[in-house]
Order: sequence, then structure tokens, then C-alpha cells
Amino acid sequence: MKRTKNILLDTQQIMTLLGVEVVGSFNSSKKVYESISEPQNNSLKWLLGELYSHYAISKLDVYRHPEVSYKQPTEGKTANW
Repeated sequence: MKRTKNILLDTQQIMTLLGVEVVGSFNSSKKVYESISEPQNNSLKWLLGELYSHYAISKLDVYRHPEVSYKQPTEGKTANW
């Protein structure tokens, strides 16, 4: 078992993780990522729909990057699926 932030993953889960990264532009003066665009979000929804179907997973199996790894907390924060 390996703890990745607040999520406990076993070796089998780690071997089957898939990462999808969607971010807006980084605002260096505010030190935050800007909101992702509507086309980006629509593409993310389509991609996740395909992954849900192909791998028989659900929304409960999908995590934002900062939830499972040490990244900037605003990275991908506005993604909506």
C-alpha cells in the first residue's frame, strides 16, 4: 500500500493509474492557474465518457491531479465532469 496524499492505493491500483492533465494558463503574478476553457472541458467530458465505457470505471475512480499528487492546488481546479 502506498499513500498518495489522502488516498491509499495498493500496488495493483498504482499499476493501472492513468493520468489526464487539463490546465489553463499559469498566472505568475497571482501564482494560480486560470480557468480551463469550455472547449477543454467539453473534450475532457468526452474523453472521460470514453474511459468510463472502455474501462468500466465510474466518476468515483477519477481524481483531480492535486488530490493524488503534489501539484499546484489550482491546477485543473475548474475542470467539471
